[in-house]
Formats: sequence, structure tokens, C-alpha cells
Amino acid sequence: MASTALRIRFEMGKSLYHQGKLRTAMSIYGGFPTGSTYTPQARYFSGVILVNEGMTATTEGDELLAAQRFPQATVVFREVQTLPSSTLEHVEVRDLSILAVARVLLEQGAIAEAIAEYSRIGSASSYYEDALYEMIWANIMAASQLDVRDVDGN
Repeated sequence: MASTALRIRFEMGKSLYHQGKLRTAMSIYGGFPTGSTYTPQARYFSGVILVNEGMTATTEGDELLAAQRFPQATVVFREVQTLPSSTLEHVEVRDLSILAVARVLLEQGAIAEAIAEYSRIGSASSYYEDALYEMIWANIMAASQLDVRDVDGN
């Protein structure tokens, strides 16, 4: 498929995403061929949609759906990290995928694992400051849990 057609499809998916038409956007993003210029970004947005659905499910009390969507999103974000990074956009979306995995892990209470993910963002990344800030807060959360366990005698 020509690069222009892929770009149009990608932008259409983004537009649908911003309109809240998540399932339709997901179906567009799912159709990108392996190795296309927009595949990493399309897969990343698929992961974002799954996180969004997980957060909505949590808010609505549907813990079963949330328990499905968060791991699905993590799988998608990890897949993005394995795709070739031949452009600056690909490098950035790879770093965003690492941040996304850390955030999902933090949401699920896996603080130590989230901290490990945050530490994968290199200092040259445009997302380094975000990762550092969030990692500091994750460390504070971890320390708070330790303090509570110490008080409880566990």
C-alpha cells in the first residue's frame, strides 16, 4: 500500500480516536501491514485504546474487563518496542510504549516492575524527564507501602 494511503488511514484513525470512536479507530489501526512506516504508531494507538477501555471499565466497576484490557495493552506496547526504529517518530513511539507499560504496571500495583520500565528510558529521550518524574513518584509509593508494612508488623 502506498505511503500516502497509509498516512491517510493513520490520520483517519487518529481523528476517530479523538472523536471517541475507539472501536472504529482500533479496526483501522489493526489493518496496518507489518513493516509499514506507520505500523509502530498504529500499534501504539491500539494499545492506548485498550488502556482507555481498561480505565473506563475500572471506573464503571467492570474489573473483569479491566483485568483483560490492561494485559492486552501491555502486550501491544511491548510489541511496539520490538519493531524497527528507522525514524525519529519510531524512536519516540518506542519510548512512549515503554512509558505506557510502566504506567499500566503502576495502575495494576506492580510498582517495582513499573520502576524497572521507567529506568529503560534513556537520558537522550525527549520523554526522559517524564519517566524520571514518574519513577520518583513510583519510588515514593513503594517507600510508603514499606512504611505501612513496617507499622503493621508485616
